[in-house]
Amino acid sequence: MSKQPDDPRWPPSDDVDFDSVLNRLMELKRRYIPEHTARDVSDPLIQILMLIAAMGQHALQRANSALKQLSPKTATSRRALVALLEVVNRPLAPA
Repeated sequence: MSKQPDDPRWPPSDDVDFDSVLNRLMELKRRYIPEHTARDVSDPLIQILMLIAAMGQHALQRANSALKQLSPKTATSRRALVALLEVVNRPLAPA
């Protein structure tokens, strides 16, 4: 999988961190708002982009965590497996 700036699958969900999301947002800012040249952290637009990057990273981590809990091979808690069985309408039976 290529990491092209225009690739709609970017960023890959396995290795998303705050810096990669923020860098991508900064690339988009430079492309679509070239007249905005401020790079200081105190700039309101940069603060908004940092907030969006933090929220995006958190949302992707939560989604990845939820997806991992859906597989019996990667689930980390009994509660997640019981919830999965309830979703597919299979009661948990004693062994």
